[in-house]
Amino acid sequence: MDNLSCNTHDYDSFLKEKYENLKIIDDCFLNEPMEFEDCILDIKNKLTFDQELRNLMNDNLINNCFKVLDLVLSDRKSNFDYSNKINFEELLPRVWRFINLYENQCIVVFFEQLSEILNGTCAQGRTTRIFQFYSIHMNDKDELFVINLKK
Repeated sequence: MDNLSCNTHDYDSFLKEKYENLKIIDDCFLNEPMEFEDCILDIKNKLTFDQELRNLMNDNLINNCFKVLDLVLSDRKSNFDYSNKINFEELLPRVWRFINLYENQCIVVFFEQLSEILNGTCAQGRTTRIFQFYSIHMNDKDELFVINLKK
């Protein structure tokens, strides 16, 4: 894959090795992520109770995020991307460790991508949109990566 694409299926089978390598680093060096259900609850709480964040988002975006969160809890068979061997239920908590530390203006960008899952609810539509956040922090080993290092 030489060019960037907005079509999540253009990444089918291209993320498998990258994800496996990042997971090895993650498992060795970073704090363990929360459980999937706890992560969903934490995200919902952020969307519900963080008024400063809510003020940066329109009602449609907030509602769509809740729809996606409910979808990934109710349609769990579609959470596994077989082409890339990525489980959304494993990926989301790994990513949320970083996102939860963002400033609210940046969290909105994550929520925009999360809401886009409604435009492609297949497993690849779920994982590819979220993987981009994971790969940035894991590859750059930025300050949010450092904050999540095991003590």
